[in-house]
Amino acid sequence: MQASIQILKAALEELLNKQSRWTEYELIQALKAEPYVIFDGQALSDTQALFETHFILFHCLYLIRQEWFGHTALEIHTLEIQARPSSTNLDKAGGMTSLKANDPLADYYLDWSNFTETTQQDVEQLLNDFWSRMTGSTPKRQSMALDEAWQQLELAPTSDMSEVKRQYRKRVHQCHPDKGGSVSEMQAIQVAYQRIIKS
Repeated sequence: MQASIQILKAALEELLNKQSRWTEYELIQALKAEPYVIFDGQALSDTQALFETHFILFHCLYLIRQEWFGHTALEIHTLEIQARPSSTNLDKAGGMTSLKANDPLADYYLDWSNFTETTQQDVEQLLNDFWSRMTGSTPKRQSMALDEAWQQLELAPTSDMSEVKRQYRKRVHQCHPDKGGSVSEMQAIQVAYQRIIKS
């Protein structure tokens, strides 16, 4: 895995040197294309693959940020990843200042155990939490009739839980804003999924 991380890191450095501003989605698409072909067509196929792709990408970006510290500032957000010459890393005496002392995101992505120990259930909970924050509400506070929930997930009420989970992941992928969906669609899917699994 370490060799793969180094290959991805080198590709990211090359891309950031060619173009200083990217979105996460643009970087993933560039890394799926020639000459890199680091991520395959399944990189964004379901919630687990999406999490793994995102984590590995951000792990490498934070490694690069550490290495580039002093000459290039690397700002890392999903909607904008930007490299720019750094003039803010020098203190008044001209010496180097340290990286931000308390950066929980850097700590999270640089800790490889967060990748290896995160389960599918953890990923689904992270996704639920994310969409709850995005929409300013939680699925628990919303109600949906059970038959409406089945329709939202495009399933028959006789479906078993493995089918429900598989279809949930498929619908999340279909309705993701990066794929042309919307926050409201994602929220409805979250509510429907919670309603079904708790029925």
